[in-house]
Amino acid sequence: MTLENLIGQVLLRVSGGEYSSDSAVKYEDVRHYLPAAVNYALNGSYWAGVGADGDHEVPGVFVSEYTGLSINSSGGKSYVTLPKKKINIGNNRGIRFVEVGGVRAIQIPQGMSHGQTTWNKMFGHISGYQEVGQNVYLLNIPASATTASVGAVTDVMDLLPTDELPIAAGYEPQVIDVCVKFFTDSRFTPKDYIIDGKDID
Repeated sequence: MTLENLIGQVLLRVSGGEYSSDSAVKYEDVRHYLPAAVNYALNGSYWAGVGADGDHEVPGVFVSEYTGLSINSSGGKSYVTLPKKKINIGNNRGIRFVEVGGVRAIQIPQGMSHGQTTWNKMFGHISGYQEVGQNVYLLNIPASATTASVGAVTDVMDLLPTDELPIAAGYEPQVIDVCVKFFTDSRFTPKDYIIDGKDID
């Protein structure tokens, strides 16, 4: 479902099925609130998987792949900059993978110094990455490498109206309900679909 299609459905429900330019809730109102609703559904599905069977993987439909990102250097550190904002999920899982020269890098633990000596003592000469804001820092990459590919969960605010929303099949109704209830003041806080499966009124 595209961004504009989902917003259209929210507007129809909020206006009772007869949306017009005079309606109190506008397209941009839903557009600005939508990231919170989508992020809520994504985090809910992620943590539900963790609780149910220990699955820490994010559904692939949520992941955007950015290829051919130019590798820059600053202060002796190599890095790429993500073209769009990402969602932060538990344990920095907003970044799903980093690939340089056809080889997948492993994540450098948060809090660990981005230092060559320390890294090599622990992991040998395996390529690694560490995210800081929009930058993904790279370690032990081939000297000839000029580009990298990154898989990340994109924040909805950076999508175009015609872009497909990163919502797994079956989650669209939840996102729409969260938005509708917010704008109709039925319930300010998004309801919990994921943990108990009962809070649906």
